[in-house]
Amino acid sequence: MKIKSKNVFFISDTHFGDDRFQIMNRPFSSLDEMHNLIKTNWNKVIGKEDLVFHLGDVCYSKRQDLLPMVNELNGEKHLIIGNHDVAEKEEFLKYFKTINENLEINVKYEDKEYNIMLNHYPSLGVADKFNLVAHVHSVFKVQKNMINVGVDVNHFRPYSFKDIVFVMNAINSFYDQDAWVAYSEANTAHMSRGKPGNYYKK
Repeated sequence: MKIKSKNVFFISDTHFGDDRFQIMNRPFSSLDEMHNLIKTNWNKVIGKEDLVFHLGDVCYSKRQDLLPMVNELNGEKHLIIGNHDVAEKEEFLKYFKTINENLEINVKYEDKEYNIMLNHYPSLGVADKFNLVAHVHSVFKVQKNMINVGVDVNHFRPYSFKDIVFVMNAINSFYDQDAWVAYSEANTAHMSRGKPGNYYKK
């Protein structure tokens, strides 16, 4: 998908209806508080004509009844399916212009073109394009070739493409070996920890 003329924004893991705040480490006392902050932050920066890519987990899997909340959010909205997006495709198409499992976009920004892959699952990122991903909440914000656009690592706000370019430049030029400590022997010696991902293999 080629993008030239619109302001472009990215967000994921809004998890409307999900009150498991302790599990997700979210600083809210109620769902209303969470919903209101996400909606306010979204509509504060995204206009009605702007382009928005939601990289999955719009609502908690058990609260697909809250999908109509998407109509309260500005922008032309496109969805990359996440593991909590369990409603029928026809239901999502009431609120999103397109539905994809992943999507390659080409964005022209300040006379430069960027090829970006959008995917809910970081483990499905690709090597030959920069990746915007989701799913992991606050486990990480950046890797060498990807940015997590989830609300948990961006103060419950969407990323603009300007934000994405800023972070890409930081990855390329400013973050040092302490940012990339995952690749040090202290961590690589324990690669057996954790478990395989399996949401997208069902």
